[in-house]
Parts: sequence; structure tokens; C-alpha cells
Amino acid sequence: MAKIWANSGDSHFNEPADLWSSSLPKDLADRTPRSVKDADGEFETVFVDGQSFRRKMPNPKQLEFLAMSSAAKGSGNMEERIKDLNNEGVWAEVVFPSLGMWNACFRDPKLVKEVMRVSNDWAWTEIAAKSDRMVVAAQV
Repeated sequence: MAKIWANSGDSHFNEPADLWSSSLPKDLADRTPRSVKDADGEFETVFVDGQSFRRKMPNPKQLEFLAMSSAAKGSGNMEERIKDLNNEGVWAEVVFPSLGMWNACFRDPKLVKEVMRVSNDWAWTEIAAKSDRMVVAAQV
């Protein structure tokens, strides 16, 4: 039986943990999104631009799914990502940021501009430029 190919309209790629800290001055990098989980694993606090947001973590079944999906080699490696796409019958993906989704919480226009510049440059060189099957959603 022939494989049926599809396109994905909602995919995410994990940014490197040091994407902003290695590219921005410390005063800006310290205000970029980061997550700290409580010791019991029930809640996490996301810090972004001087603000903090505490939220309940997913239930055990959701955590099991998240652990499986974030452990996928293709979540942060383009060569493995293409293998995943081929195995799953996905021809192309629209790719969104992961931690970068917190950009709506920035209050400082300079921070927004610099984070978006770094994020978009990285997404272009590390995702879009490596495969025409990846359509990267720009962060604005």
C-alpha cells in the first residue's frame, strides 16, 4: 500500500537552552523565558521579563505523552526531524517556536526586538535553510 502524505500545520521545534543567553547581553538574556518546576513536579513557574506565571503541570498521562514527544530526537535535530517526517508520512511542516511563544509577555520593546531577531535568525539558519519542507513562522 502506498504511503499517504500529509502536511502539518502546527509543529514546534525546541530552541537550544542557551539560544538567548549566548546571543544577548546579560541584562536582556536574564529576562528571556525560563521555566522552573516545583520539587514535587505539580507546578512550574515561568519567568519572563520580570514577571512570573505559576501554573499546574499536566496530569501523569499528559506528562507521559510530553516526555515521549520531547524525547524524540527530531524535536531538536534537523537530520532526525526529516527521518521522523519520512517515517510518519509528513511532507512539510509549519514550524512554531516553543519557549519563544512566551514573547507576548515581554513589556520592553528593546527586549522584544532583540529576542525576535535572535529567534528568527536561528530559525532561518537552523531550520528553514536546511530543508524546504520546513515553513518557519516568523516571530513578530
